[in-house]
Amino acid sequence: SKNINSEILLDGEEYLFSYEIEGVDYDEIGNILKAINKGASFYKTKKQSFLDLNDEGTKNFLLTLQEINGYKTVYKDKISVDNYQLLHLDTAISERNLTNIKNIEAIKNPISNIKNIKDKYEVPKEINATLREYQVEGFNFIKNLEVLKLGGILADEMGLGKTIQIIAHLCC
Repeated sequence: SKNINSEILLDGEEYLFSYEIEGVDYDEIGNILKAINKGASFYKTKKQSFLDLNDEGTKNFLLTLQEINGYKTVYKDKISVDNYQLLHLDTAISERNLTNIKNIEAIKNPISNIKNIKDKYEVPKEINATLREYQVEGFNFIKNLEVLKLGGILADEMGLGKTIQIIAHLCC
């Protein structure tokens, strides 16, 4: 895995995973992953060099790359990493011992936010309504999604008060 350079970049509020594999074109990565999944020991690149697929560092890096790229077959020099993927990326870096990634500190703050979400937010008094316990849970769910900059859907059986939960959220 010594021939892999990668870094986590923060572009505004967007996280990018930048990487380069020495001697490998980005359009070859899909085929390399197919070779890994078939159990191949090596991959011969377009530049006539060999990539050792038995090397755990290389294999783990490529499998993580595949996951954060959403199992797509097209690879570019930078992959956008959504907020919901950050926890997975952080876990993969740790569990797969991916030591060749620079600037992993860039994702530590949002990861800390995910791991330390609040259980309860105060329902705004301005709505002049009393929410039932399950409605307060829905309000907290939506509030946590906002804090973590994630998307989500509030859904339940009809008539259980989703409108008041959203109104409470909008009043914050």
